Amino acid sequence: MMASTVWLLLMLELAGGIEGVVLDPAGAPVRGAEVSLRTAQQAQAAQGRTDGEGRFSLTPPTGGSYLLRVEARGFAPYQAAVHLAAGAVARHTARLSLSPVSSEVTVSAEVGSVVAAAETAQRITTLERSEIEERAVTTLTEAARGLAGVAEQRTAPAMGGFFVRGLTGKNVAVYRDGVRYTTSAQRGGVSTFQNLVDASWLERVEMVRGPHSAQYGSDSMGGAVHLVSGAPSFAAGEPEVRAEQGFFYHSASNSFGEQTRVSVAGRRVAALAAVAARRVNRTRAGQGQDSRAAVRRFLGLDPAIFGERLNDTGFTQYGGMVRLQAQASPLDHVSLHYERGQQDGARRYDQLQGGDGNLIADLRNLMLDFGYVRWERFQAGWLDRASASASYNAQREERVNQGGQGNAAGAIAHQYERLSSWGVQAQGEKRGRGHTLAGGLEGYRERMKSPAYSWSPVTGAVTRTRPRVPDGAEYASYGIFVQEAWSPAAAGRLRVTGALRWGGGAYRAPGDSLTASGWTGRVGAVVRA
Repeated sequence: MMASTVWLLLMLELAGGIEGVVLDPAGAPVRGAEVSLRTAQQAQAAQGRTDGEGRFSLTPPTGGSYLLRVEARGFAPYQAAVHLAAGAVARHTARLSLSPVSSEVTVSAEVGSVVAAAETAQRITTLERSEIEERAVTTLTEAARGLAGVAEQRTAPAMGGFFVRGLTGKNVAVYRDGVRYTTSAQRGGVSTFQNLVDASWLERVEMVRGPHSAQYGSDSMGGAVHLVSGAPSFAAGEPEVRAEQGFFYHSASNSFGEQTRVSVAGRRVAALAAVAARRVNRTRAGQGQDSRAAVRRFLGLDPAIFGERLNDTGFTQYGGMVRLQAQASPLDHVSLHYERGQQDGARRYDQLQGGDGNLIADLRNLMLDFGYVRWERFQAGWLDRASASASYNAQREERVNQGGQGNAAGAIAHQYERLSSWGVQAQGEKRGRGHTLAGGLEGYRERMKSPAYSWSPVTGAVTRTRPRVPDGAEYASYGIFVQEAWSPAAAGRLRVTGALRWGGGAYRAPGDSLTASGWTGRVGAVVRA
């Protein structure tokens, strides 16, 4: 027992650390500010508070790249990417501001690493929590509006997708806390399930613009979007309980909603629970006119005859999230995450009065169940840091459509889909002499349940139909990647990165199958003036 304790203390001493001071906008020290170090996967490696002179000192279990986060009452959160070398003590000055500032830190450009945006060759768009709250009024994808190289694609009030570098759908990979959110059955266009993630549950959204398949697979031709959940923090002193509640109202659609977050923090265990609910009512078009209304396109009538608000544009959304973090030992961290989201009453307005003129285009029982458990260890044998996780993702919908552009005698089609995905992910990292070598793997097994039929309102006959994806179809996707970052100490201003990935996938359905694999790579460099 004595030998193991001495070994642990020696390792912590060799790990190095960071010292610094927290100042307010006037340059005065801030007392009692909470300071923490987090990994790219949000494991809290060290935490503490500033003293009477605003100074802090933190020692993580090992060197590496960390997210330094400072929170103080009355100030906007501060964060920065810090690189800690083994056996050395870094120094940092954190200057707080009264209002939120745009983030210059990314955890997505280089998998498993926290780097400043200026240090990576990847083009990154990052939204912090305050920006997400301002932009995402009714749904999450609204946050992409007006950003460089990024846009929102929306085909219905409840449905939306991230449009990155001219591509969307199956060409933009979406990850949630490092776990793949998009599935093999992703549509080519807008995502049905993207907005089931409530914006109030996220701490940040990162969008990697441009091909990024070396880390995220071949379906990231347009780019990759990383949704980072809010995470509870360990207490630096006595146990703490925090709660916050918010309400919103949107006049354009008479929408209203509520969100609540409660966190409980101890020295080694912390939990966060969040719930959100909203009602989105009929949208008011600009000047009360809908230029794409079916009655204008097909009949030449003024759509104002239906009023200034658009029919079939309302829906209800609600859900909850639970997140738990625990420090099993000074070197081991465990996190557990589960969320449930649901939308009721949504319709495809673009296929109804707002476009095609059909009578029925329902989106029924849109549901999401997403969760994972992750273990992260510092000083894992030869590696400085390693992690492993297992995930579950279930996405369910039922589409009910009657075509014929208003033909009440047309058949009504019912297409139910439920895709269940089980996944595993693992990563490791080793640092030394200006090099950061990382590697990892991921694999997902998916199964589709998709019975489909049509009903005739004239005869009452029910007929089995062909679904979008065969009922009982199974998918397997997997990949292995290695990543290297080199920043020579002599140069100081140069950083070179490269990544290589081998990925594959398999598809099997009654009477059909396919297997494919391939290699992708990336090399980039940044020279700072």
